[in-house]
Amino acid sequence: MRRGLAALALAMVILAAAGCADYRAAAQAERLLQEAQQALAGGQRARGRALAVRAGRLRPSSPLVQARVGMQLFASGTPRAALPYLERALASDSPLVAPARLAAIESYRFTGQEEKAGATLLGALRVNGDDPRVLNDLGYRYADQGRYLPQARRLLERAVALAPRDGAVVDSLGWALVKSGEVSRGYALLRRADRLTPDNPEIVYHLATAALLSGDREEARAQLSRALALDPEYQQALRLRERLGP
Repeated sequence: MRRGLAALALAMVILAAAGCADYRAAAQAERLLQEAQQALAGGQRARGRALAVRAGRLRPSSPLVQARVGMQLFASGTPRAALPYLERALASDSPLVAPARLAAIESYRFTGQEEKAGATLLGALRVNGDDPRVLNDLGYRYADQGRYLPQARRLLERAVALAPRDGAVVDSLGWALVKSGEVSRGYALLRRADRLTPDNPEIVYHLATAALLSGDREEARAQLSRALALDPEYQQALRLRERLGP
């Protein structure tokens, strides 16, 4: 209890030092961001955008506020307008703005700035290089799409180095290698992922695909049967079964 009171007293001192004006600006920006989110959820895109921009002007030096404004503008369908806010957020190198990286990548893609999109993806190594979850989430998303494969592979290689016994992470790197055309290396990692995390339908589907690309149709059928036994509604596996034929 005493520790809690001491922490509260310290927080009050810090708040007083920051000044009431800063506190009011922060509180007002938070209110505007919440109102913007509600407006966007209700389909009021123009109102949501206007509220978000007002919040951004109140707190131009806050990476978190800039990130949230950028993500709200991106969600409202205006990625070009979102980019300045997202860029300011990511310039802070704060790991707390990791979700803004994805919105920035997609905004660069939308505006045809593919080189910047790839560089932004790779920037996760600098800021989130010790968090395998962030690296895996970003790397797998683009590996699965077949986009920015060199950058995605670097993220996933780092993720595997940090979490070598996480089957989902090992699977992501294996799938990225398969997507890159390195089927043999990827296949070996996918088998390892299957041993680490057995009975995961996504991993088994990846195994089936790698087997097919390796020319082993019987193994592909066997793994595909496993995947569909685990999840009969798995759409990608169902499409692969159609491709394999009778």
